[in-house]
Amino acid sequence: MEENYYRQLVRRYLDRKASNDELEVFAHLMKQGKLDAYLAECMDEDAGLTEADLLLVKKSSRIIPLWLRYSVAATVLLVLSVTAYFFIAKEGRGAGFVAFKKDIAPGDNRAVLTLANGRTIILDTAGQGTLAHEGGAVIRKTRNGQVVYDLSAASADFNTGYNTISTPKGGQYEVVLPDGSHVWLNASSSIRFPATFTEKERRVEITGEAYFEVAKLLKTKNLRSAASQGERVPFIVEAEGQKVEVLGTHFNINAYKNEEAIRTTLLEGSVKVSKAKEAVLINPGEQAQVNPGGTISVVPANTESAVAWKNGMFSYKREDLRSVMRQIERWYDVDVQYEGKIPRTLFTGKVHRNVSLSQALEIISYLDVRFEIDGRTVIVKSE
Repeated sequence: MEENYYRQLVRRYLDRKASNDELEVFAHLMKQGKLDAYLAECMDEDAGLTEADLLLVKKSSRIIPLWLRYSVAATVLLVLSVTAYFFIAKEGRGAGFVAFKKDIAPGDNRAVLTLANGRTIILDTAGQGTLAHEGGAVIRKTRNGQVVYDLSAASADFNTGYNTISTPKGGQYEVVLPDGSHVWLNASSSIRFPATFTEKERRVEITGEAYFEVAKLLKTKNLRSAASQGERVPFIVEAEGQKVEVLGTHFNINAYKNEEAIRTTLLEGSVKVSKAKEAVLINPGEQAQVNPGGTISVVPANTESAVAWKNGMFSYKREDLRSVMRQIERWYDVDVQYEGKIPRTLFTGKVHRNVSLSQALEIISYLDVRFEIDGRTVIVKSE
């Protein structure tokens, strides 16, 4: 009887025939995960029905069906099992589980460039074009906001100094290094590098989190001889005592100090990860984890989750509340406090990073918690 009722309820929802009372029951059962199997069953039965077609909107404590024509700009995307949801929270009031007087906007492209002589340039407010000349390089800001180090006019006999690009909480930025490698910095992160690399190696230092697409051959003028001979100059990333050595590849390093381990996730190519006397080689789809004691383990990686931030998403795979909130804390530039016992529920889902804080928290409230936004402090309260 119960199975038949669940199946009928799902079918009435998908056929847009459910009453308001049935919609409330549907939402309650979805929160408990009791309808996942029946939704999957209906997806198999209905030709053309996909996960993206199963959308809900939660507005003024009511659940109403919503289909793909709705504007995504005002919503938060959540994927729980085989179902996707949309939620809306209104300014000045909570949406059931989030209390606030003033909402907080998401982060955006913000960073500061510090030159070798100590001069600082606020990149998000700097105009397009040439920003500075450093170590033979011309530093430019492109039309789409990238910072690019151009050595096309550099001579072979110049001195170079180290530059640093750093993002605050609530900031991210993309930079093209002197060798043509692309680096994306997540919130509260930094990269330190020379304005021109040497012929022997390309060495950079990072804090926080960064995604790299490393150029295989150097393009700078003083290293043209090495490139023309087909030589590959090693690219080395140092982060919290860990060293990653590559030639040309795509990978992500999460080295925040408040995380449990330094995680290097490989998408393409191969890398060597080392700390002290221990070293490992990892392949695409693998992740090297360096724990505080210095030991290194290699595990299968969820590459989509590892680089989701770079693609404008939060993506969680069985993560606990504190782990989820650390990402919220960095992206929305808030402090998080906890009241009561923290639930042990594990969260799996996706949330767009371009939504307001209250909208993101409304999704996370499915971890059986309530939130209060007080200025730039988020108070987490267990139910």
